Amino acid sequence: MKGVKVLILIFWLSMTALLIVRESGWLVTHGQPGIPEIVQEAQPGTPEESWYGVYLESPGGKLSKIGYVMERQEKLTKGYLITGEGSIKVKMQGVEVSMRQTAKVLCDSEMRLLTLDIGLFSDVVKFRVFGRVEKDIMNLEIETGGGKTVQKIPLKKPPVVPDTIEWIMAHEGLAPGKKVTLPFFDPTTLDFDEITVQVEGREEVPTSNGSQYLWKLVSTWRGITMETWIDDRGRTIKKRAAGMVTVLESKETALSEGWGSKAETTDIISTTKISTNREIDNARNARYLKVRLSGVDFQGFMLDGDRQSFDPATGILVVHTEPLPIKPTYNPPFEDKNRFTKELASEPTLQSDDPDIRMEAVKISLDAKDALDISMRLSDWVFKTLEKKPLMSIPSAKDVLIIKRGDCNEHAQLLAALGRAKGIPTRVTVGIVYNEGAFYYHAWDEFWLGSWVSADATLGQFPSDATHIRFLTGGLSDQIPIIRLMGRLQVEVLEAS
Repeated sequence: MKGVKVLILIFWLSMTALLIVRESGWLVTHGQPGIPEIVQEAQPGTPEESWYGVYLESPGGKLSKIGYVMERQEKLTKGYLITGEGSIKVKMQGVEVSMRQTAKVLCDSEMRLLTLDIGLFSDVVKFRVFGRVEKDIMNLEIETGGGKTVQKIPLKKPPVVPDTIEWIMAHEGLAPGKKVTLPFFDPTTLDFDEITVQVEGREEVPTSNGSQYLWKLVSTWRGITMETWIDDRGRTIKKRAAGMVTVLESKETALSEGWGSKAETTDIISTTKISTNREIDNARNARYLKVRLSGVDFQGFMLDGDRQSFDPATGILVVHTEPLPIKPTYNPPFEDKNRFTKELASEPTLQSDDPDIRMEAVKISLDAKDALDISMRLSDWVFKTLEKKPLMSIPSAKDVLIIKRGDCNEHAQLLAALGRAKGIPTRVTVGIVYNEGAFYYHAWDEFWLGSWVSADATLGQFPSDATHIRFLTGGLSDQIPIIRLMGRLQVEVLEAS
């Protein structure tokens, strides 16, 4: 199960500037919707180009190359144009998958975001974001294979983007202990928040050219810590977070050294599994689970409530598979819409108001009237219809409906859209699940049927077995803190039955 690791990859790759295509000395957006045509004359001089190797870091510190990134910065008359390109290739459950990233980012003279055009492309799925900052609003147009949606995000201040943080720190002056808080926009999760960056000091760092004395920056965003080593000009030499490392290299090295060959392609699932102390027999039928969780600060996670109970003092968590509610539950749509506004809403990548998704939900539920019956039919249809084949993508419900393929992210996203289309409060859940000797990151759903009832359309379970441990619910931006668990979470199985 690839779980949410794809989301983690996409998030981290955006943080390390794997975004971006080069125009020449001019930025022209060619009339793309969402961004007006902007032309700025480039100042004389050669744009600065940097190439990086992208590596996956194992718990033992071994680095496995999974791709490259090229970034170019160009000074314009009134600001900066940051351009480049990137690509990664990994295995998921033995299937080789790849993703290509393109974008162009225009900033003002202080490196605050003006416009962006970002694309993430896999073999069958595309995700593209056009954005423009207008005073205190970020105007976005999100394009997937299933169509386009428009979104406006309120801004307290003009934000920075991943590509510009190190430059800002260097130009404001580097000194040990200096701490800066910046308004931050992550284009892949469509999330606006603040990022805190602290200068830890200088240290000697091994590089491709021997070793260098570099400034070490530690950034914190939504509880996630990132380490970056930069030179005096603010050029990134090395970056690390969530088991991902990027290293400045020559163009030839970044593009070669085994990356992309079938023999060298890293299986990302094996690097993210969580080993445990004992096996769980007949896990798919488990009705009760007792574990001890450790290795992470669990504040902010949804470990306690509904079918789970958690004691933060001991780290002990107990899961009971919930009984199905007694019918009748209610006839959708759920009447109190104000109670579950978020769980009934359409989203840019969870298009529950799309006509095709609404029609499919009606066809699947047929003459069923009760919310429990409808939920079970929707879950069973997704389980039986979708090919169990991993994708490297930001999951979009409309895309999944069209291509009928994916892993847990795609199953969960489509099922949530179908549930909401029928007026049943539905939420995507992310956490871990036991499978063949270890726990893996995973995504499933919960329906409101008088209480929250879990459903795993990837495994064909309603409700889900007790080895499903929920950490968070919600959309892409709500799932970001799951990255805090990567490489740190420990699970000790105490009881299972």
